[in-house]
Amino acid sequence: MFCRFALAVAGTLAFSISAAGAEEAVHRICVLGSVENPEATRIWLEGLREHGWVDGTNLRIEYRRYQGRNEQIPALAAELVAFRPEVIVTVASPAAAAIHAAAPTIPLVFVSVGDPLRLDWSIA
Repeated sequence: MFCRFALAVAGTLAFSISAAGAEEAVHRICVLGSVENPEATRIWLEGLREHGWVDGTNLRIEYRRYQGRNEQIPALAAELVAFRPEVIVTVASPAAAAIHAAAPTIPLVFVSVGDPLRLDWSIA
């Protein structure tokens, strides 16, 4: 699952770079999650590395964690949007909705969202 997730992020990043028409030396991904999961992060970074994306080399990843405190999500989303990332990765419906509300034009990759077609994207 995490390899497919890494591919989705790498594909979205590659698409956004192509859509922008120009490459930068270092690309930006932001991650908004509830809690840190070192094993999942390690697997994700390995998957990105296998596809040529190396954090600290051609990629900069900014992480924000809300530790299960959903009231922090909008402020953390705003912090991440300020980095002007090419893609934002998130887990769970409240975080996905907050990111979409803060930056509807930034590509969003999310997991663990029950039914994205029925999600109230206006909540945040």
